[in-house]
Amino acid sequence: MQLRNTGRPLAGSPLGTLMIAAATTVLALGAGVASAQAPAGAEEDYDAIEAAGGGGTGTGGGGGGDGGGGGLSLKLENVSPGKIFYSGTWAAKFRFEIDGSREREVKVEVIDHRDHEVVRDWNRTAEPGVRYGVTWRGSAAGGGAAHLGRYFFRVRERGGKVLSRTEARGDRYVKHFPHKFPVRGRHTYGDGIGAGRGHRGQDVFADCGTELQAARAGRVQWKAYQGSGAGYYIVIDGKSTGKDYVYMHLKKPSPVKEGDRVRTGQRIGKVGESGNATGCHLHFELWSAPGWYEGGRFLNPTKKLKAWDGWS
Repeated sequence: MQLRNTGRPLAGSPLGTLMIAAATTVLALGAGVASAQAPAGAEEDYDAIEAAGGGGTGTGGGGGGDGGGGGLSLKLENVSPGKIFYSGTWAAKFRFEIDGSREREVKVEVIDHRDHEVVRDWNRTAEPGVRYGVTWRGSAAGGGAAHLGRYFFRVRERGGKVLSRTEARGDRYVKHFPHKFPVRGRHTYGDGIGAGRGHRGQDVFADCGTELQAARAGRVQWKAYQGSGAGYYIVIDGKSTGKDYVYMHLKKPSPVKEGDRVRTGQRIGKVGESGNATGCHLHFELWSAPGWYEGGRFLNPTKKLKAWDGWS
């Protein structure tokens, strides 16, 4: 079921649109630390420095066609995991190590595999025998999210050539996705837009208690309950989208609070049948700027949900 077309926000909904802040911070990691899940409030990108001595994966380095000529070269280039979601709970961590006998000024770049354009870059002072790392959550240099696609990391001398990759261990490629399908279990699609009076979203049926995750990072704008319609619900102001993402009929109140920042893929509740619902399902809505019941208009989310479903 769905919200009735009342033309006004649900009871308990605060006014205004909360803005989302993103920043960059620097963190130090110990040697051999694996790719870690970041808390919702963690910053967008950060750097890690590790002492040399941890292993790398000996997968051969392959691909890209920009391996560079002689001179300075890489001993290690490896990214993990190989799949990330924009501003998600898991970040791509790229680690590298150079050879040589003295420190060098280098630039680490994220490259779009499609057109070889630089998406992000970091300047570093690197010493031989020390393993360095950068962490990327899918942000573009100009702000906002990088597009859906395949990316790779590259290291060059600052103002000079790309480092040779001939002897480098590891895999430097990562796939980036801007959204994640929110229902994390077996599911079927129910009614969509227009299936009954005031039905402004897409129903996705799943067992009660199936985990729900945020389809897009953002700030929790509204969290409330409506017995005659949506049941337990939350509205998330999607980061760098101008859109509101609405999740209804949750089994229980969401564990997140109004004003919280959440990451793509963060748990936000469980599938339920609270409110005016028949059967356990998520009723999902997507609204244009300026937002849900703030002058925006509802959008048809079905094709988008199925696309997210396909790659999640």
